Amino acid sequence: MSQRRTYFLTRALTTFLAMVFALGYSRSLGLANRSLIAFVMTSNSMIWILATSGTTLTLRKLNPRLLNSKISKSFISLISLEIAAAFIFFLITNLIYSQLKNELPKNLLIGILVYFFFSGLHLLSIEILISFERFRLAGTLDLITIIIQIFIFYLLVSFDTFSLANSLLLAFSTSYFAVFLVALLTVKKSFSLNVGFGSPREFYHLTRGNHSLGFTLAVMDRLDRLLVGILLPTEMLGRFAVTSGMFTVFRFIPNATSKLLTSKSNSALPNWIYSKRIVVTLTPVITMVTLFGSRLVVEFWLGTSWLLPLSVTLLILVQEIIRGTFEVNSNKTILDGFSNLVHKQSVLIPIFAIFIAYFSTKVFGIVAIPVTFSLIYLGAIIFLKTRVSKS
Repeated sequence: MSQRRTYFLTRALTTFLAMVFALGYSRSLGLANRSLIAFVMTSNSMIWILATSGTTLTLRKLNPRLLNSKISKSFISLISLEIAAAFIFFLITNLIYSQLKNELPKNLLIGILVYFFFSGLHLLSIEILISFERFRLAGTLDLITIIIQIFIFYLLVSFDTFSLANSLLLAFSTSYFAVFLVALLTVKKSFSLNVGFGSPREFYHLTRGNHSLGFTLAVMDRLDRLLVGILLPTEMLGRFAVTSGMFTVFRFIPNATSKLLTSKSNSALPNWIYSKRIVVTLTPVITMVTLFGSRLVVEFWLGTSWLLPLSVTLLILVQEIIRGTFEVNSNKTILDGFSNLVHKQSVLIPIFAIFIAYFSTKVFGIVAIPVTFSLIYLGAIIFLKTRVSKS
């Protein structure tokens, strides 16, 4: 089996196990604690992607094997500065949340900060492996990550030494650190890298136009949860996080496709991705099975108190489908040489989303969030296709 197909398979399995694990620890944590952890994880992912996505995307496009010593050291300096900035911003964000919404105990805050740091190292190590086109190893390490998390969490719970929330964060942190070490040793052993620090300006100039799409996806992927957590009762975030989390099990398809596209490996993509007939036929079937299947799972495993209205559940699922289409279409547009077009559009998308969703949620409630996001994604897809066809 090729590296690309192995990557797709392991990403699918990893995403499925992550969904099952999320259901498991949601039941253990309860609705209130799950809502708090959802905010921590949401802000963690958003900040890391905001800080580093443009830099790692540039690395994938440049091919790190071809970088000279000056550019390699510039990359290390730039990514180090981004790590420091991300850590400070995350700390401030959670301190503000603790003061204004839900107070975070000091021992939990320490666990949150450790979790944030190691999750960032894990993210960067996987991205660097992908940039070297080590897809099989990257996918395998992602799978190992979730397996370690499940094992350590239930091991810690059985000892009853830490709180459930801290046990979960420690399980995540341990898995991230272990995988980071393996990735670091692999890169050091397999590739000749120029390690050191230089001026971050050289590599930063190369990233221009590459930060915007990652910024947009990071904000839009987590903004809905943040708006729910801020504008609606705290427990609503737990319900929303569980439902939307089950649907993101399919996100590996657009995500993996986009990474292969931007690493110039699109020739190895499965043939069915290019077949509109297959995609159009499968989408409604998968949508209905996922919609009713997810509700049955939530009701059976967590109880009816965790269920969102059927209409809201359907709209969240539709939002996820349109979002995946937007991600693949935007990356393909960049690959076709229209990165400036994607950049200009991407800057505006979060602004419109925040403005419209904020006020519409106050009027229509939770249903307004998936409707707003779906319409914005759809409008962005139409805009890109229209502008590219005219060029």
